[in-house]
Amino acid sequence: MAKSEGDTRWKKKRGSKRKQVLEVELARINGGLSEEDRAEKYWRMSQSPFAFYRGTAHLFYRDLADAKLLGKSQFLSEYTLTWIQGDLHINNFGAFADAEGDVVFDLNDFDESWITQYLYDVWRGACSLYLQSYDNGFKRKHRLAYIDEFTHEYLNELEKAQGKEGRNLDKVTIKEAHGPLKKFLKKATERNSRQSMLEDWTIVDGNERRFDLREPLLEAITNDDLRILRAAINVYKDHLDSDLRGDEAYFQVQDAAKRIHAGVGSLGTPRYYVLIRGEDDDPHTCRILDVKQQGLPSFFPFLDETAREKLLGMYDESRAGKRVAEAQKAMLMDAGKHLGWITILGRSFSVRERSPFKKSFKLEKLTKRKDFFDMAHHWGTILAGGHARGDGDYNSNHIKHIFEEAVTGLVHNRRGAFQSEVRLFAESYAKQVGEDYTLFRELLDKGRLS
Repeated sequence: MAKSEGDTRWKKKRGSKRKQVLEVELARINGGLSEEDRAEKYWRMSQSPFAFYRGTAHLFYRDLADAKLLGKSQFLSEYTLTWIQGDLHINNFGAFADAEGDVVFDLNDFDESWITQYLYDVWRGACSLYLQSYDNGFKRKHRLAYIDEFTHEYLNELEKAQGKEGRNLDKVTIKEAHGPLKKFLKKATERNSRQSMLEDWTIVDGNERRFDLREPLLEAITNDDLRILRAAINVYKDHLDSDLRGDEAYFQVQDAAKRIHAGVGSLGTPRYYVLIRGEDDDPHTCRILDVKQQGLPSFFPFLDETAREKLLGMYDESRAGKRVAEAQKAMLMDAGKHLGWITILGRSFSVRERSPFKKSFKLEKLTKRKDFFDMAHHWGTILAGGHARGDGDYNSNHIKHIFEEAVTGLVHNRRGAFQSEVRLFAESYAKQVGEDYTLFRELLDKGRLS
């Protein structure tokens, strides 16, 4: 029986055909990695269905495009386009300091970001709630209740954004947080500082600071690489749109190192930590820039021709770093002053400051129903704020409509139907992830993913 409009249930794929899809997709995304990085990435993905999901955003987009499933929703239109995070799952929220110095809990990791339908984020995020709450031992009725809270607060925040612009919504700081998030942000603020971050990653040699290459997450680079990075940072500083623009002394490069073993989906992606002078000659005021290579989003092959041409016209592969930096500026309340992009030997990199308060929430600790419920509330609120800010509030040349008004209008008096759609997709696709995870483990065990 064919799906009707509003039926967003995913029909599970099994067997040899699905296994072949996995082989092809995993080879497409990971075939260019070194054997060591690929083995480490697959090992991390093998830890749980949710870990597998984190490493396969490309498969999510491939499946939705193949089934034309998003078009079954009753809650999208040409006016519900906005900047999306792109790889939305509940481990892609974290603590960091924003441009105003506030420690916030917000979206992070914008490698897959783009201007498209908001439901990609909502559906992908809801599925991740289901997967993680399953891992944490919750019953089905509780998993579905967490998704309902996530969507309920998402819609509440969009209603709140009407008439006041997304940029006037509250940031989620210690003051606004409650439950386990409040405790988490309190610890992130009290136990972290710029000094402690520098002590973790660097050492002082005389009156100079440099990276501590005894740290297993860092690797030395050549003198030629250091020279190239210095030249690139010198160009980057002149194109910032913050009050740091052009500050030659501030951006004087002290040292650089390769950052390794980072993330799941992006593991093996070329990435550098660059140590800059900062405010003055005191080595304790140095700052660390996170410089990460970017490419086209993994869902690019699954866009229609018009959407592909639009993306390439704005942010082709040579401007991928700019796309990632602009996504953060669009979706975050007070994006960091260091956000920018550079080009190194024809490759595009995003640049941001590594926050002293950078910290991920430990999802496995959410074993109490009230705690998971509280976090679902915050995840929905934060995502809605990002989407509301990402429309014409950021750049009316890209998006001319008011996103939150469009969605709120579609959902008016139909919240139950909206929540039902999201639940239906999230639960049915989570079952596909479980099936894929089993097939993935079989492929690994048989050595077919080397």
